[in-house]
Amino acid sequence: MSEERLESVAGTLADNASFIEQVSSEQQRITDEGAAAEEATLLAGLVEAAYLIAAADGEVTQAETDALSDGLYKLTNITEETLATLFGVAASRHENEGQAARIAALGSDIPDPDHRRGAFLVASAVSWKDGGIGVKQGLALQALARAFEIPTHEMQVILGKAHG
Repeated sequence: MSEERLESVAGTLADNASFIEQVSSEQQRITDEGAAAEEATLLAGLVEAAYLIAAADGEVTQAETDALSDGLYKLTNITEETLATLFGVAASRHENEGQAARIAALGSDIPDPDHRRGAFLVASAVSWKDGGIGVKQGLALQALARAFEIPTHEMQVILGKAHG
């Protein structure tokens, strides 16, 4: 093979390597964006699940809000501003669509069984504030467990863990 031909092949290989590197970089960016979107959806679901349980008795108390905030600050890198935004979105959805519709939607929004159990645990922890779980919150927890396909016995175990 002539030197000129070798140089041409080397140039083509270099161009291909550069193209492959660009494609790989773009694939990583897309993967990272997908992971960030999934994390944001999960975080929104955690906040909404807790909000729906807190609101089941007709009001969201400061103790419930503090429990949710403190728990999420410990578990995630959420900012105060992001939490306030997600809390506002959850409240708006609850007001516009109703509790039953939002609980059902969370079953679709959080498809992973482990994430569902995590969201249920957070919601359960909030439910114990203000003197324990009332009838309306208990019914909302049962509905959330059904939406998350959590069996009754497992729901009770998670509630026990949340209580401490």
